[in-house]
Amino acid sequence: MAAFPATATAPLTVTTPFVAPSDCSTQWKTTNVPMPMSSGTTLMTPILVHGPSASCYPSGSFDRAPENRLNFRPGVCPDGWIYHNMAVASSGASTAYCCDRFVRHLLIFFDGYIYATSIFSERCGRYASATAFGSTVSGNKTLMVHEAWAVTWDASDTPTLTPQLPTLTDSMFVPVWTPGDNVPDGIYEHDEAKDGHAMSKTIRLVLLIGLPIIAAIIICLVTWCGVRKCRRSRRKKRELKARRGKAVRRDAA
Repeated sequence: MAAFPATATAPLTVTTPFVAPSDCSTQWKTTNVPMPMSSGTTLMTPILVHGPSASCYPSGSFDRAPENRLNFRPGVCPDGWIYHNMAVASSGASTAYCCDRFVRHLLIFFDGYIYATSIFSERCGRYASATAFGSTVSGNKTLMVHEAWAVTWDASDTPTLTPQLPTLTDSMFVPVWTPGDNVPDGIYEHDEAKDGHAMSKTIRLVLLIGLPIIAAIIICLVTWCGVRKCRRSRRKKRELKARRGKAVRRDAA
C-alpha cells in the first residue's frame, strides 16, 4: 500500500471552480451492478460509471487518502456543476455535494438509487441514452453515475471563495443551488421553535374545539341511555301491572 504524506489527512483547498479537460466528460465505463429481485435472486445490471483519469481532478487530489480525495475544505464545486443538499453540519461549517450539470444527487427516492449504492457512498446520476456515449449497454436508457464531490466552508471563508456561497443558518436546508442564484430569505428555513409553537397552537385549538364537542356527545349519550332506561323501566312496570290484573280477574272468575 502506498504511503500518503502527512498532509493527506487534510482535505484539499479549492477556492475557485476547477475546470476539467474537455475529454473528462466522455470517460465512462460499463459496470455490472447487483439488482436484488423480488423473487430473492440477484440480477446483474449494466450501468455507466464515470472513471476519469487523474487529470480530471484538481492538482494534489491524489496526494490525499481515498476518503479525502473528493473532499475539499474550503472548497467550491467544479465549473458548471450544481450544489446539492446545502446545510450546516454539527461542527458549524456549511457543507454541500457537487454534481455535474443535468445530473442530480441520488437519494433513496430516486428510482436508480438502488443500482448505485454499491459503487459510491455519495453519488450523482441520471438516465440517458447509452448510444450517445458509444456504450455497449442495451436498452433505450441507462443509468449514468459519478461520485459526488463534497465541499465544506466556514463563514469566514466566504470572501475568499469564487463564487461566494450562500450564508446558511443552522435551520436551513437548500436542496439545489446554482451559482448566481439568490436564496430568498426564509424560503429554506426550518424553524423548530416556530414549528413547535405552531404545533402547540394546533393542539390548543383542537382541545378548545374538540373537548366541548366530545363533552356534548357524552352528555347526549348519557341522557339518551337514561331516557331509554327509564322508558324500559316504565314499560316493565306496566307489563307487570297488566299481568297482575289478569291474574286477579282469573281468580275472581
